[in-house]
Amino acid sequence: MFVFVPIKNLSDTQKDLDKNDDYLNILVIGLDSISRLNFHRQMPKSVNYLKQIGAVEMIGYNKIGENTFPNVLAALAGRHIEEIQKDCWPTDNHHFDNCSFVWMDYKQKGFKKQPTDYGYNYFDREAMRRIGNTAFENVQLCQGARWVHKEHLKYMTNFIRTMKENSLKYFGFFWENSISHDDLNLPRIGDDDYYAVFKYLKENGHLNNTVLFVMSDHGIRWGGIRSTFQGMMEERLPFLYVYLPEWYRHKYQQLYNNLQKNSLLLTTPFDLHETFVDLLNIENIDNNNNSINTSRGVSLLRGISEYRTCEDTGIVSHWCTCQKSVELDVNNQTIKTVANFCVNYINDLLSEYPKCADLKIVYQVQELWSIAKK
Repeated sequence: MFVFVPIKNLSDTQKDLDKNDDYLNILVIGLDSISRLNFHRQMPKSVNYLKQIGAVEMIGYNKIGENTFPNVLAALAGRHIEEIQKDCWPTDNHHFDNCSFVWMDYKQKGFKKQPTDYGYNYFDREAMRRIGNTAFENVQLCQGARWVHKEHLKYMTNFIRTMKENSLKYFGFFWENSISHDDLNLPRIGDDDYYAVFKYLKENGHLNNTVLFVMSDHGIRWGGIRSTFQGMMEERLPFLYVYLPEWYRHKYQQLYNNLQKNSLLLTTPFDLHETFVDLLNIENIDNNNNSINTSRGVSLLRGISEYRTCEDTGIVSHWCTCQKSVELDVNNQTIKTVANFCVNYINDLLSEYPKCADLKIVYQVQELWSIAKK
């Protein structure tokens, strides 16, 4: 099975964008379920090359929801699931035609009408149905004898090359999960391939007029590491790199300075959405303005408060990593009461299963820690 990137007729809006050199392509390369630290551990060649070309790593990038859907939705639509449900997607059976996504501004679970000019997902799903194989848990690694992630990268590079050869501007969103969704250590098999793609894009001039976002939605959500404090924190802290062309950094120096400062601050997918919007409306940004914005979503190219909290950004307490540990007294009567309640509750659930033993508190807890907001 093969997939191609044919040239399509341009809309009037696309023609207008192509006339303005300051309107950059947007290229989003996503890898599912990889924390920032695991990206460093598993894909060091890719990490080092992104640093080498000047991509800015957003160290405080925090997810806002459980899985891929809410986090990608916030980046592409700038809203929580509950807000989308209220405005344009009342039930799971409805389509997204009336919802506003960021690529609609660049031009306009499914649409009745084709939402984008190009879509690899349709081919990918059919290929996986027919010849997909080798799955550890949920996601298949291969299509026939070919790695899924390599086929994905091949299509992406073909798309980018076709756009450049025909002087077309684009918003490209490419998301891959086969090597990262199910296993903490599997992303390492894709390091050489992603490194090669980043190197190809840079050395062949594809990043001269393109803003590159390399990112994930969250860290791994299962496995042994998830039961540790480290795993809990990493699940909430995916990676995000932002690359601006060199000439763009010089022309819009204050915006680039803002991006570098913001790399150390708390940021979210809502901020990423506002960045997409800013890049479309670059003429509305004052390059000399470094004032602080306190909205829920703030462009990464604008000033963000260093005193920002999870509440300010729309992150509920459960997903917030701006917290500290507080030692508790294990002999406290309240703690003993809670522990006994939990054990008794579980025993009640197990009472219908006679082969299950009754649970008891059989050892003394040496240390107990609570997570509290700063």
